[in-house]
Amino acid sequence: MTEKGMVVTPQPEATEAGRDILAAGGNAIDAAIATALVQAVVDPLMCGIAGFGSLAVYLPSKRVHTYYDFHSPAPEAVRPDMWESLIEGEARDGYGFVLKGKVNDIGYQSVCVPASLKAYAEAHRDHGKLAWAELFGTAIAYAGGPRTLLPARWIAQTRGRQGNQPRLRRIT
Repeated sequence: MTEKGMVVTPQPEATEAGRDILAAGGNAIDAAIATALVQAVVDPLMCGIAGFGSLAVYLPSKRVHTYYDFHSPAPEAVRPDMWESLIEGEARDGYGFVLKGKVNDIGYQSVCVPASLKAYAEAHRDHGKLAWAELFGTAIAYAGGPRTLLPARWIAQTRGRQGNQPRLRRIT
C-alpha cells in the first residue's frame, strides 16, 4: 500500500511490483500491467500473457470509465460459417458450443489468439504514465533468475510427481 493506492494479488511478488510502480510515480494502469506481468511469471499455472481476461478502468480525475476485453479472439482465418454444420449443442456452462469431433476443444483449430499483451498495450497507450519498458523490469528479473517457490505453488506444480517420498505425498 502507498499513499496513492493499494495493490492486491494472489502472490506477494506481484503485489510488490505494483506497489513499486506506484511509488515510482506510475498510475493505476501502470501498476496493474506490471502486476499482471509479474503474476504471470511467478504463478504461471493460474494466469499468463497467453490467456484471456478483462480490465475495467475507472479514473475519476480524467473522467474515464472504460473496459478492455481480451477474451481470446478467434484467429484471422476463422469464418462465421466454418463450424456451423458441426454444432451438436450448447456447452453445459452456456459459453460456446459442443462440436462434432471436438474440433473447438482439441487440436490446432481450438487455439485462440492470445490477447493479453495487446490489451495491456492499448490500456497503457490510452492511460499509462510511465514508459512501457519500465513496466516489464520486475517480471523480467523474476523470469531470469531463481526464486522462492511458495509451498502451495510447489504442491500444485508437483502434485503426483513426488515418487516414493512418503513425507512429500503426505502433504499433498
